[in-house]
Amino acid sequence: MENLPRDGGYVLAAGHVSNLDPWALGLAIWPRRFLRFMGKSELFWFPLSLVLAGVGAFKVHRAGPTARRSKPPSALRATAM
Repeated sequence: MENLPRDGGYVLAAGHVSNLDPWALGLAIWPRRFLRFMGKSELFWFPLSLVLAGVGAFKVHRAGPTARRSKPPSALRATAM
C-alpha cells in the first residue's frame, strides 16, 4: 500500500485465483479511496449482478476479436465524482 499514489486516480490490477480475491484487495484500500471493479460479463447474473452494481462494478466483455466495456470512460468518470 505504501507504493500507491496518495492523490489522483490509478489502476490497480492484480492477478487472482478466486473471484473473492479482488474483494480482499479492495477492502484494504476502502474507504480511503473510491473504488471501481471491472468484472467479466459472465459474473453479472442475478442476484450477484445486484451486489456488483451496488459496489460500482462494470462489465468487461472479453469474447470476440476486441474486448469492450459496458460503459464508456466518460460515464465511469462521472460516477466517481
